[in-house]
Amino acid sequence: MIKINYFNLKSIWIFIIIFIFIKLNENIKIVISSAIQQLDCHDVFISHFSNSNSNNKYLQVTVINPQGVVSFSRDAISYITKGNYITNVKLFPTVFSNGEQCVHSQLQPFSFDKKKISFGDRNGIIISPDGTFTYKPIWSTVGELKFNYSCDKNIYYGWSKSHFISFSFITDHELGSPCTNP
Repeated sequence: MIKINYFNLKSIWIFIIIFIFIKLNENIKIVISSAIQQLDCHDVFISHFSNSNSNNKYLQVTVINPQGVVSFSRDAISYITKGNYITNVKLFPTVFSNGEQCVHSQLQPFSFDKKKISFGDRNGIIISPDGTFTYKPIWSTVGELKFNYSCDKNIYYGWSKSHFISFSFITDHELGSPCTNP
């Protein structure tokens, strides 16, 4: 006959309850941390929707297509009060990882000499305060890319038509700006 020690059984149950409580507490911390991160991200995003914040503002956009080709562009943006959205102001030249050029006897990706113009006019990029990002470059073979962003601080990202798109607001300079050699 097997004799069950009530004390050992009670100890096992207490251990199981404590373990479950610890695991639940860890999950709650993760959820709270994610919610705070999303709130911070949203606050940063919303701050771009005013005329006072639109001076000297640039948008940097990176797209990775299903074949692994990476495109990169950076140019001026502006807040449009009447439509309550942010859009491109210029042509947004874009360079590509498969646009290689020989520099100092080495193939280099992202040749500026092989850039493509993304937009003929304004509204090639539309960023709405509800978190919708629309990207319509004229070089795209799949048409418009549109998604609701996810973010981590000032890096916004999402998927559309099997393309990964990321963008960030910067105060730097446009792609292809003049420079001097050191």
